[in-house]
Amino acid sequence: EHRGLLYTEYLDSKSFKTVSDLDPYDGKEIIKLECVGHYQKRLGKALRQLLQTKKLGGRGKLTQALIDKLQNYFGIALRANTESVDKMYTAIRASMFHVAANDSPPLHAKCPLGEDSWCSYQVAKARGIPYKHKGPGFPIEIIRKIKPVYERLTDKMMLQKCLLGKTQNVNESFNGIIW
Repeated sequence: EHRGLLYTEYLDSKSFKTVSDLDPYDGKEIIKLECVGHYQKRLGKALRQLLQTKKLGGRGKLTQALIDKLQNYFGIALRANTESVDKMYTAIRASMFHVAANDSPPLHAKCPLGEDSWCSYQVAKARGIPYKHKGPGFPIEIIRKIKPVYERLTDKMMLQKCLLGKTQNVNESFNGIIW
């Protein structure tokens, strides 16, 4: 039990439904946790599908390397903000705009402020030194195309299931040894 809710870990969909139907906790709702690693991979899968169907690829646009970077930042934002859905949401959105940023416009408004920020633009700003982006970022039209994917994956109910920062890697490793 965490924050008044009961969570189950490491149950597949069939097992979760069986446990929920048994109602072992006298009417308390049981919420299935999301594996943070698997949830992170959903972003990559959705962006790769978008890349194929919307023809967003090419130089200066959405690439496999950029998708990998976005997916990695998404996972970091999930794991680093397990204390609050709102902080998780803000960090995920900041990572999307951060990767897209260039010198005009900088798009770092959602990045953490101050000298201890992970955002080098905000660190430079806090120190009062000019900052030059290393690359061109990517066009605002690409942000508009990937934004619905981020909106779907940052649904507050879904992020609630990631709050404990759990992973199934331990279970998968154990199952691999058995089989």
